[in-house]
Amino acid sequence: MARGFESKQVEEQQSAAQRKTVDPEKQNLSPEDRARMRQKASLELVRAKIVNDLAASTSERHKAMLEMALKDIEQKLRF
Repeated sequence: MARGFESKQVEEQQSAAQRKTVDPEKQNLSPEDRARMRQKASLELVRAKIVNDLAASTSERHKAMLEMALKDIEQKLRF
């Protein structure tokens, strides 16, 4: 099989998989709802990074700062 054909086939498979993962309900969201979803996803990523940094931190001051940031992010995620 030619290399160009293989890469096109892989590209088609990836695009088909992406089309399947698009939730039809998300397509009907208002711009405000989409912005809210993006904000929530962003906060969840920040939270994951803080948790990871907290696990790797050795400085007590740094841990305290990360714990405060984590509390703030979790409070924002509740709303």
